[in-house]
Amino acid sequence: MFINNIQLKNNLQKKLDKTKSVHLTAFFGIISNKGLRTFFVYPDYTSNGSDFLSRIPVNIPNILTMIRFLLVPVVTIFIYFRMLIPAFITYGIACLTDLLDGYIARKKHLVTDEGMLLDPLADKLMANFAIIAFTVIGVLPPFILIILLTKDVIMISGGIFMYFKNIITSANTFGKIAAFLFNIAIALTFFHQHIGPWHIYIICFALLFMVATLIQYTVINLNKLAQTKKRVQI
Repeated sequence: MFINNIQLKNNLQKKLDKTKSVHLTAFFGIISNKGLRTFFVYPDYTSNGSDFLSRIPVNIPNILTMIRFLLVPVVTIFIYFRMLIPAFITYGIACLTDLLDGYIARKKHLVTDEGMLLDPLADKLMANFAIIAFTVIGVLPPFILIILLTKDVIMISGGIFMYFKNIITSANTFGKIAAFLFNIAIALTFFHQHIGPWHIYIICFALLFMVATLIQYTVINLNKLAQTKKRVQI
């Protein structure tokens, strides 16, 4: 038992030294529509120091993800100028690319680390910028945006902490339902002139569900952290 403890501590120290020595070329905290998928660092183990973009494999899923990145400012501008029908169509196209890139990546075995990093980032940018634009033009009250950004900051900060503890929380059904409800709420907000003020109630309900998801993931991560500490102490 004593020898095993020494080996465990040596392995942990080697992992820590390796983490400290890597070159961090990207730093993201992502909460995706599939639950909490946290990727905060993309370590560069290569000697040539090539940039992150040059390492993105050129395949259909990643191309669809990049298209979704390009659609973020398009949707935002359409909303800002109250061109809601074009904004809704563009938002729908973005959601379709999200479904397609995940399906194709799994079906054709094209899942990559870069894709897993960029896909949820594109989803988060699309949703947040849509909420920001709707808030700016007065369609949504500011408190919704404040709660959303606060939730994201807490999740990202917690994810950073858990990442360096080598703990990753897998997706679950609750997180998927929360993201689905939030996307539906955003889609309905494009028709606020016809359904108002119900669009606010629906988005508040979806946001409440997402906050509940945050609490759930917090409990899960704290339990995992406690179990990790117990294993180290044994």
